[in-house]
Amino acid sequence: MADPAAFSSPALDVASDTDYDTLGDDYDGTALKATPTTAQIEQGFARPGHQLDAQHLNWLHNQFAEIANAIIGQLQRTPHVQVITETTASVAIPSWAKVVEVFVKGGGGGGGAGLDSTYGGGGGGSGYETRITLPRNSVPDTVSVVIGAGGITNTDGEPSTVSGGNLVVQADGGKGAGASGNGGDGYCGGGTGSQADTDNGADGGSAGGDGNASGGSTLATPGAGMRASLGGGASGPGGAGGAFGYGGGGGGGGFALDGGPSGEAGGGATPGAGGVGYGAGGGGASENNATGGAGADGVVVITCWGGSDE
Repeated sequence: MADPAAFSSPALDVASDTDYDTLGDDYDGTALKATPTTAQIEQGFARPGHQLDAQHLNWLHNQFAEIANAIIGQLQRTPHVQVITETTASVAIPSWAKVVEVFVKGGGGGGGAGLDSTYGGGGGGSGYETRITLPRNSVPDTVSVVIGAGGITNTDGEPSTVSGGNLVVQADGGKGAGASGNGGDGYCGGGTGSQADTDNGADGGSAGGDGNASGGSTLATPGAGMRASLGGGASGPGGAGGAFGYGGGGGGGGFALDGGPSGEAGGGATPGAGGVGYGAGGGGASENNATGGAGADGVVVITCWGGSDE
């Protein structure tokens, strides 16, 4: 049997003994970091007279350490994403994280009601967006989340918030459609409702853009979008305006995630469609006194990274 003292190198406890050149390594006093042959590795540790010596154990230890460190590094660089859609929630932030991104979107504004033989309702604006990136030590271990609800007919959406300690991140809800077929403001504006029975309702805005005007009419104003928004990301399309005959305006586009909601279409025969995604605006109703569609609820997305290069 080999002398047990030969295996007492402190390098076996520290994954830093990786100098295999002929100059050796003063760390544990061995003259040469020898790479074992395949046959020596196959003999293993347990056969008397064939144990790997300390140099070979140093090598083997470092193979395991390098593999483990590579796996840990990959896990740290893989984003950990939490999508929060519950009305209220308490969310734990991983202790291993080094960087935390918080994305908040308010609820969408409600579409407008139509007025018989006068106009179709405008589309609601989508919820506003806020996105910030923080070092982990600026974020508490647990944050409280409140998701803003979408507004109903001609009503603003509610704000969404993330809070904890000194941290408060908020995004306001989109504006409900205004009177007389006006589109609501938001991250994406709502389209206008038709002002004549020969015009279609206008489409809602997408990707931070304004809503569209109906048939060139100057009587109703499209909702204003936020072209210089703090948000961005996967913006869903705005809702399509209703067909001619005092059609309703489309709702502003929301934040699109797989399986996410959309704003509701307005009522009536030729309503505007709701925008697509979380926080999307509701569609406007057509002219026959129907109610506007509700905006979609907002969303919070918290993304954490642990890699040193993030």
